[in-house]
Amino acid sequence: MLNPISIIRRCEQNYLRCRMESYGLHPLDALTLHVLFSLDSCNQDCLCCEMNVDKGRIAKTVSALEEGGYLVRSVNLHNKREKLLHLTESGKEMVSVIQQIFDEWNDICFKDFSSEERDQYLSFIKRIACNAAESRKEFKQHD
Repeated sequence: MLNPISIIRRCEQNYLRCRMESYGLHPLDALTLHVLFSLDSCNQDCLCCEMNVDKGRIAKTVSALEEGGYLVRSVNLHNKREKLLHLTESGKEMVSVIQQIFDEWNDICFKDFSSEERDQYLSFIKRIACNAAESRKEFKQHD
């Protein structure tokens, strides 16, 4: 039998892919907009670190989102060589749609869970995510 986490991840990806398709977005696009909204603005390196995604994928994703009118780049006033990413009004509106889709997915996953069970699961999964991200940093150091 497949690892339960793998099953959840594949189902989530399929759900998000299907739901985002009608908006012309991919799951990584949605996550990028969502994270950028939570940060307000940042550069691509910060986005890579926050999302734990390599620079090449983020660069392609940011370019596509910029072409779609969801974000813009501006010169950092404190460092003229650096570009900051900002959501446009379209990007902010899309984040509302994305949040609704994420909420729908969570409702599917947590069907018949009590509030306490949901909170406990979220606490565990956050700890697992931190461990996984830390492991990735250590692994990258060995490259």
